[in-house]
Amino acid sequence: MINYKKNQKGSNLVEVILALAIMLIFMSGAVTLVARYLNTTQRSEDLTQIEYVAQESMEALTAISYDDFSQLVDGTYGLQIFNDQWALAAQPDVVHNKYTRTVTISSVNRDINCNSSVCVDDDHDGYSTTNLASAIEVESNGNIIAPAGEMQVDVMASEITFGWGSSQVDVDVKLIKDGNFTTLFGGNDVDGGESYSETLTAETNIAIQGHAQYWWFINSTRRSDTSSEYVYVLQNGDPLPDVPVYGDQEELSIIIGPFLDENNDVDIDVNQVLILFDLVGTLGEDSADFQDLVILMSFDPDGYVDCGGFDCDDTDYKINPGATELCNGIDDDCNFLADEDFPDVFPNCDQGCVDSDGDGYNQSAAGCGWADCDDSDYYINLEENEICNNGIDDDCDTLIDGDDDECEDVILDSDIKLINLELSWENFGSTQSRTFSQYLTNWQDPVLCSD
Repeated sequence: MINYKKNQKGSNLVEVILALAIMLIFMSGAVTLVARYLNTTQRSEDLTQIEYVAQESMEALTAISYDDFSQLVDGTYGLQIFNDQWALAAQPDVVHNKYTRTVTISSVNRDINCNSSVCVDDDHDGYSTTNLASAIEVESNGNIIAPAGEMQVDVMASEITFGWGSSQVDVDVKLIKDGNFTTLFGGNDVDGGESYSETLTAETNIAIQGHAQYWWFINSTRRSDTSSEYVYVLQNGDPLPDVPVYGDQEELSIIIGPFLDENNDVDIDVNQVLILFDLVGTLGEDSADFQDLVILMSFDPDGYVDCGGFDCDDTDYKINPGATELCNGIDDDCNFLADEDFPDVFPNCDQGCVDSDGDGYNQSAAGCGWADCDDSDYYINLEENEICNNGIDDDCDTLIDGDDDECEDVILDSDIKLINLELSWENFGSTQSRTFSQYLTNWQDPVLCSD
């Protein structure tokens, strides 16, 4: 009997413990449900509240832009009331003692199709003031430091002969990557047109080695990364070396003519390199012609964006490297010369019965047809459409911008700002945030991109 009672007492204790455990589990679940309910309810209230804060903030920023668009300088701000008006604050501010408001203002760059771009093309003529530098680096000894991306090696020519009968000399071309050699082309079939490409997976030191062999008479090797006086490593804008022609070989300027501008300067992409080898000649003599091997190396680095040619006036879409030079006293084609195509008229492009801008209208109507109200601009004359908000009488009817019912809105990138508004807050120990974005412009209801 005694043992039975002890066992019964132990069983009762176990039952109590189990009951307490079950009760704690239920209580914990209930607390969790209540916490989730409160969390969800509070988040819903927060989201509703910040919608109102966001709307108020965007209306405030719009009011600031209408009052003085120049206040919208790139940077991070808050908002404040100053003299009963909305103004930017130097630091993010707190709304209703809970929501941190961060306003980020940034400039807008769009390409010719009005898509976002890293290139600055304010007037959308396809030419940029960014003028991105080359992604490759050519060191003083000729070594090329190339970033990851595509690489192509093209043999443009191999004009090398020897002795009586102009026998063709065998040429071998090797690629040197971080000191490792790979034969690309070899034998007497190397005469131009050969091509090789590969993908560089990391930044690489690049060089080219040329080797010429003709029986026992010629056996010479030149590398492009040894500062050799028998090798030229040329980039865009470099002058073409003044070298003689040997025998009946073509002139160097003819061989690489497609890569030269009107001044005989190298005209290639900023991520290309032109390498000229003299493999058998002697400096100072006719045999040193630097066309024994001509290599064009092209690189397409990962993430690199080509912004087109440099725009010398990015506020006027009629002025760029692709424009036609007019007789108007302006450097229309961005070659640092004005009216150079009119030697018989310059410097009097603005005198007499002359259509300076070539639009079919002259400065004076006296015996010269209809008068042009601005004979320095091809796109200003009686046949043009009025463009709003540019301060110009485009169609020569004495009405400017909004005073002319026919005006067409166009806006420059410099008159646009991207506004990012972030509202953040704490919700039961967790940081929450929402971001809102919109564009603000220097004009009300403009067309953001001209057709």
